Amino acid sequence: MSELDEKLAEQLAKTQISLGSSVNFTGKDIPNLLKVLEGEKDRNARASAADILGRILGELKDIDGQLVERIRALTKQEKDLSVKTKLMMMETKLRTLKILGSNIFQAREELFKPDPIQLEKLRRAVDSLRTAFDEVKGGSGAFDATYEILRELGKGGMGKALLAHRKTDGAHVVIKVLLEQFNTHQMLVARFVREANVMAMLNHPNIVRLIEHGDNGKNYFIVMEFLEGGDLWKAFEEGKLTYPLIIRAITHILDGLAFAHQHGIIHRDLKPSNVFFDREGVAKLADFGLAKMPAGADDKLTRSGEMFGTPRYMPPEQALSAGEVDQTADLFSLGVMAYEILSCGKQPVGDFAPLGGMGRGVPAGWDPIIERCIRPRPKERWQSAAELKAAIQALGPAQ
Repeated sequence: MSELDEKLAEQLAKTQISLGSSVNFTGKDIPNLLKVLEGEKDRNARASAADILGRILGELKDIDGQLVERIRALTKQEKDLSVKTKLMMMETKLRTLKILGSNIFQAREELFKPDPIQLEKLRRAVDSLRTAFDEVKGGSGAFDATYEILRELGKGGMGKALLAHRKTDGAHVVIKVLLEQFNTHQMLVARFVREANVMAMLNHPNIVRLIEHGDNGKNYFIVMEFLEGGDLWKAFEEGKLTYPLIIRAITHILDGLAFAHQHGIIHRDLKPSNVFFDREGVAKLADFGLAKMPAGADDKLTRSGEMFGTPRYMPPEQALSAGEVDQTADLFSLGVMAYEILSCGKQPVGDFAPLGGMGRGVPAGWDPIIERCIRPRPKERWQSAAELKAAIQALGPAQ
């Protein structure tokens, strides 16, 4: 047993993970779990070892840098995408704990702790949030000169989306608003403004159109076109997607991606809920809040080693460092998304079932297309949206 293994075993000797009435693991099992991940040929055994190791390491109060490097080395050698993803997430959590210290929640509170001078302003902002929607609807949101707010479409941790109509011509629009309590958070404001700037660069039929953006004194906002058809995930859940409609949507998405990539923009968060339809069924890319800027642009908002995106759809390299991805990251995400929709909700993980054998009329030619989309190494994937689109169009109609 190595010095590192002994140290971990001693540190976690009292940690016990129960997996049932008779199966338990403790910190003393770490060396054997690491050996399984290093040398076991059966991917199911490696996947189970990764799950158990992740749960045990979740009890750590302090992180040794050697452990992080050990997990990183295992990640590099792992060939199975499912196990590799588990190890990547494990490494990310360990690095986060290493940086923030033993009490992550306290550290997080310290990170967002307001300056005493700003406490009164923060209190007023928090109080106003309780009736924010009513205030905006009543006209105090300063949108009332140009837009009338109709209703709230959705709300996230940092912002909300409002449906409004423009008073000059009655056109429906969506107003995306950064919540007031984040107005003094420089990083979040910068990312919100960057999203608007990215949209301004991308005028294309398959990308949601920007109308205007700015700061009205109360909110940072982005006004964009309203798409009546809803998002791709909703259409999938409601059973509205026939094979021809799926192919049409995917080719529209690829056209939008091709245009963005030509301008040096990588979406980095492609998923069904970020694709919307207009009333004619044209699919459009939305939500460029995590987009990577063109090479050479001032993109200090993405730091080396930083991970963001949606793990379900992101490629391995994005889980390690979102700043290091290229256009093939978006094509990886599209491959996962296409398989998910064509297979009625399944994920292309491990030894996933071929689409051609599901009996849904999907051409067997889809299988090598998906397989190439989601290869772990970017250089082995489709290298452009146009190339991928041509391969899909060559498949012909459903069988």
